[in-house]
Amino acid sequence: MCSRTAALAVTALSLVACTTGCSPRPVAGPGSPPPPTPVPDYRDLVARHNHAVRNVQRLSAFAVVSLRWQEDGQRRSEQGEGILAVVLPGKLSLTLGKLHDLFRIGSDGQRYWFIDLSDDPAIAHIGRHEQAASTSLHKLDTIVMPHDLIRLLGLLPIDPLREPKPPAVVRYGNQFLIEPPGSRMRILLDEKTARPRRIDLLDAEGFSRVSAQLSRYDHLETTGIPPGSWPTTATMIEIRDLQTDNTAKLSLSDLIGDEEEINDRWFSLESLVEAYEAKVHNLDRP
Repeated sequence: MCSRTAALAVTALSLVACTTGCSPRPVAGPGSPPPPTPVPDYRDLVARHNHAVRNVQRLSAFAVVSLRWQEDGQRRSEQGEGILAVVLPGKLSLTLGKLHDLFRIGSDGQRYWFIDLSDDPAIAHIGRHEQAASTSLHKLDTIVMPHDLIRLLGLLPIDPLREPKPPAVVRYGNQFLIEPPGSRMRILLDEKTARPRRIDLLDAEGFSRVSAQLSRYDHLETTGIPPGSWPTTATMIEIRDLQTDNTAKLSLSDLIGDEEEINDRWFSLESLVEAYEAKVHNLDRP
């Protein structure tokens, strides 16, 4: 069995709600629900998803972040809050504070960073995506790195011109599973809205390493677009590292998609280092 087929089989087992022990399917009759719609063409399904996110360029939201992780043989938890800001496709800024601890987490097209503002002077830990450090700098990065968090928000368009090998679309209940080529992602799309309900990040063998459940979709207020055409985004993102079982739950509110609400300096590493007079720690150097 090839790695992709095996990986799809593992995902299928995790998605199927009942096994052979479930009751048999009832015989259709008067008052029975209508049969499921046919499995759509891959390009048509992707086009529906891309249409839903076409007006999303940037996002700002108040974020409550709840973390659970394993440390010294015990389960630990922590909660903080801050501002999440994203400029697609690759810029992210997250301030995360709890009591006297304050962190600034971010990424751009080439680098990611964790700026610890609790230290004096502040320390900016900086690395490049292709050389992502294995050393944990914050509880969040034991679960998901900043540049991967962008992908788990479900706001990025999918390349419609690259189609996977059959089966390109697999139905699971009222959802469709796809694996866009070259993305290292497996995405479960809602049948009605074509919006992601689950996104898995894949390892080199095609197996899921991080999984995110997306729910509580709400409108993203965007200037210049009629309210009836405002895009929607998930406001509850529950992320799990499938190897460690560490979890991060992001609850978003006060969604804004306007350019004037988002400062470009939030995504400029040089500006942040200068503003906080931070000492630089290069994670790519031994």
